[in-house]
Amino acid sequence: MSITRRSFLGALSGFVSFGCQAVCPNPDETFDLIVVGSGVAGLTTAVIAAESGIRRVVVLEKQPLLGGTSIICEGNWSISETIFQKDAGIIDSNDSFYEDMLIAGRRTNKPELVRAMIDAGRQQFEWTVAGGVRPTAVGVNSGLRIPRAHKFNPVEVISHLRQCAKKLGVKIQTAVRVEELVGNHNSGVLGVRVSSAAGKCCIWATKCVVLATGGFARNRVLLSRYAPKLLNAPCLASIGATGDGLRLAEPFDPSLRDMNNLQAAYAFIPNPSSIRDMTHIFYGGAVAVNKWGRRFTDESQAYFHTAEAAIDQADAMTFLVFDEKIRRNQMSRRAVDLALLKPFDEVKAPPYLLVGDTLKLAAEKARIPAEILIETIGEYNHDITTLGRDSLFGRTSLDCGVGNLVTINTPPFFVMPVVPAFLGTYCGLEIDESARVLDKNGIPIKGLLAAGEVTGGLHGNGSVGGAHYGAAHAFGRIAGLTAAQLPSRKVFS
Repeated sequence: MSITRRSFLGALSGFVSFGCQAVCPNPDETFDLIVVGSGVAGLTTAVIAAESGIRRVVVLEKQPLLGGTSIICEGNWSISETIFQKDAGIIDSNDSFYEDMLIAGRRTNKPELVRAMIDAGRQQFEWTVAGGVRPTAVGVNSGLRIPRAHKFNPVEVISHLRQCAKKLGVKIQTAVRVEELVGNHNSGVLGVRVSSAAGKCCIWATKCVVLATGGFARNRVLLSRYAPKLLNAPCLASIGATGDGLRLAEPFDPSLRDMNNLQAAYAFIPNPSSIRDMTHIFYGGAVAVNKWGRRFTDESQAYFHTAEAAIDQADAMTFLVFDEKIRRNQMSRRAVDLALLKPFDEVKAPPYLLVGDTLKLAAEKARIPAEILIETIGEYNHDITTLGRDSLFGRTSLDCGVGNLVTINTPPFFVMPVVPAFLGTYCGLEIDESARVLDKNGIPIKGLLAAGEVTGGLHGNGSVGGAHYGAAHAFGRIAGLTAAQLPSRKVFS
């Protein structure tokens, strides 16, 4: 069946359309840059490339709507040395941020990627703010010793990027699936083969293709290969996170990084439906226990590491134990926790808050051995009072070195059943500091860049809160600038 330009355009839906023929496109259907994926990483790549002088840019999105995981996340962008920190009296440095990243990653990160993220992230942050999109708050987050998580509205960010793309003439097309990369080991990546409701065709790129396809949290085959423990964890990633980037790059023998470091996040109420079902009250002083009433980890560490310990507990079921003063304090620290914990004041405790005037009553409601839980909390309180630290797992602070520990002794007492949940993969194609995808020999694959969750090497064996969102912005910028510097190629005759 022959597909005309008009029929292809008419069948595709999206914000801005483009068309191509079924077999080989005409020159006016060739682009300088093809970006696969429309989350923050993809849209940032397209906008920065267009601002840098690339005239013909197209963004391809397989879903009917833009945004990917970027539009359903909390919008915490961790960045250092900002004017918003200065205005709040927060003293921070890029070196401190760098060290936090390495600590959370257990020093398995690629240091050059961490530096590149911090430097480019700062530039993209200032670009975003200059465009009228501003954070509403600056706070601490998992793994951060200094408040540097800048809270943005993720929908506003995507909307701003889309508007900028439109003004710059970037073509954005939804409901188009990229089936394969076109090219070979000698030529590198020359374009993509796509399919839509109208059929299939090729689109060529005179400069390069950028993969910003997200992770593979929704791909059970890949999960069973790399992280079988996570198969039963609730998954809150975008429905489009199916590992397209890994599939597309595979014929070019890319190097993969951090594939054995997949981790869930902690802690979510049972049967979570979104990131807004995630509590951080353990960073406010709560302790985590298993179904036998015993603590099993240092609750102040990055929540990915706490989740790792929680998954190893019986039935992967754990409980957060806290008192009234911790609950009230946490509601003032974090908006999501305010929404989760405030219902107790308004009508009655929601089903995920088991409460008792004594610790014994709360334990019985949670079906945790009361005597053991009382002993656990008693020993913890004794350590805090006499030593100022936890002697069992070495906890010395509320959150990664920030905040003094508090005792759990003010009624009523709460036991909150929680589970780990899977937010994303944060591993994959190995890139260099210019966002070029590397092959298994460490050599850049011609014509192929990548940005965002599809890549590996930045986070190592763990990460800090807000770094994933920040990395999408930073490496989107890097990919756009790198693409602009590439020479044009003749990709078809």
